[in-house]
Amino acid sequence: MGQVWQAADRVAEGIIEDTNFIELGVAPACLAPGQTVSEHSHTLVEEINIFKSGKGQIQIENDFFDVCEGSVSVVPAGEFHAITNTGTENLEFVTVFNKNVVADDVDFKNREQHFGLNELPGYLSILNKIAAGEAGGAKAFRSWAEKTDNPALAEVLTKIAIREAEHSAAFEKRLCELGHAVDFSDIDEATCELFACLESDGSDMEKLERFAEKPGQRDPFAGIFKDTDIDPETGALLGRFIAEERDTVRMLRACHAEICGKESPSAAMADTGVTLTQVCEAVTSLTGLVGELKDEVAALKAAAAKPATARRKPSKAKKSA
Repeated sequence: MGQVWQAADRVAEGIIEDTNFIELGVAPACLAPGQTVSEHSHTLVEEINIFKSGKGQIQIENDFFDVCEGSVSVVPAGEFHAITNTGTENLEFVTVFNKNVVADDVDFKNREQHFGLNELPGYLSILNKIAAGEAGGAKAFRSWAEKTDNPALAEVLTKIAIREAEHSAAFEKRLCELGHAVDFSDIDEATCELFACLESDGSDMEKLERFAEKPGQRDPFAGIFKDTDIDPETGALLGRFIAEERDTVRMLRACHAEICGKESPSAAMADTGVTLTQVCEAVTSLTGLVGELKDEVAALKAAAAKPATARRKPSKAKKSA
């Protein structure tokens, strides 16, 4: 599994010796703000990235790590990785990798090839977008819940955050069952902008207004079931997802009405038939379900990895790491 250490972990000095590399290659790099490099995976070649200056983010498989001066990342062979400069100054780092391999034996894959995105038929692409978007939503709503000074709103946001995490885990599990990995970067620009707003220091009212009903607003879920190839199990999962997403919007609009002073907190809850006690119970239940789903996804990935490794065949590759 890929790992990242920060300077405070005090492990950088011995990290190269600990990897037992026989022949090393060194590649210095400098990224301008907003620039991304790598976005690939390769068998047989392991990498260490030592960050000298700037701020950025490295993706290793489906995990994202913030990096800065003094950070060290380790990328095992075969794992997807990409580095992005998220700061306002250049991001400088040095990549150390093993060269004791035959180039033609290394299997290089870009993002689409690694995650199988080019092979996803229509509705599987939708499942991927949901898994990625709900993971981002869970993080955004959790951040908002921690920032608000309204306890009742925080309870609702916490429930929504856990529900989003459960959705992401459920769709990742379904994709694993169908033989596909999730690309968690598959989030459109508008949704990324919404998440940035929810995680900002803006007011609760500003954030809640993002979910207010607007004239002529189209139903984002209207076309999902037009695909006649959706299997029953996936269809049931999508149906529950849509119903719960619409319920999320109803809860947020009730909170908006409460803050606007149009009705009291108890009235907002009464309109939906939900009490604060029920919200707390739902949060506890969803938290347990998310944990169970994560365990199931991990088991599916482990089971899928064994035969995949045995079947892998060398293919022609580039010579650089």
